[in-house]
Amino acid sequence: TFSARYYLPYRAALHGEYRIFGDSWGIRAYNAEIGYTHPFKNGLSFDLRYRIYKQTAANFYSDLFPYSQSQNFMARDREFSAFANHTIGVGVSREFAKNLWDFVDKGSLNLYYDYIQFDYDDFRDVRQRSTPGQEPLYSYSANVLRFFISIWY
Repeated sequence: TFSARYYLPYRAALHGEYRIFGDSWGIRAYNAEIGYTHPFKNGLSFDLRYRIYKQTAANFYSDLFPYSQSQNFMARDREFSAFANHTIGVGVSREFAKNLWDFVDKGSLNLYYDYIQFDYDDFRDVRQRSTPGQEPLYSYSANVLRFFISIWY
């Protein structure tokens, strides 16, 4: 993992991260992220980010096996296939309770929205009627909304 944050003169920050992953199943993956944080008055801050994740398939993965028991270990789980996803996210945070209570240093209310697009390189959508192995590649998107409260003590 390599991560960096650069503080801009007007109190905002740019950040970036790059990670590489590998395991004994043959999956190799990386993700890269860039983002921007901009604080406003009264403890309000705004976040914007873009992230990409890409991975190769596991050694024992196949979308279509040639025959039953063609190998010792088999998987057609889409999470073991080769795929990529892209995330675009925005968020807003509001700090509260600075020096309000003796046992709480500060708190924050946080609301984040992410749009995530998943695209599979070798996992086919078998819900579509077609010749086996000719179905369209599977893809989907997700809208993720996160609301949480953080308290520092």
